[in-house]
Amino acid sequence: MKKYLKPLANRVIIKKPAPDQMSKGGILYPDTFEDNSPLTIGEVVEVGRGFLKDYIKGESTMVPIFDTPEVKIGDTILFDRHAGAVITSEDGSKLQIVRETDIYVVERSK
Repeated sequence: MKKYLKPLANRVIIKKPAPDQMSKGGILYPDTFEDNSPLTIGEVVEVGRGFLKDYIKGESTMVPIFDTPEVKIGDTILFDRHAGAVITSEDGSKLQIVRETDIYVVERSK
């Protein structure tokens, strides 16, 4: 059975693209090089249900109501590089788990 990660609440799992190994001017970066920009780009690979907003009374239980997340799987986003936690998936790729509030921009076509 294949396993997958499902973020809780308003968390989002992001895959960052592989860094360019060469600058535009032709300088070769070492494997340990990291850009110092506070924001970075990534692709959304999984989205949680959103914030718990309220409960409504059902016939026998209270039913939770969640805010709908503004991002969706496949969106290209700009987010805070230092936010959340970095994990390694089963296939070896690095993923970052952040809260939706740490995302600044979503790229969409009109």
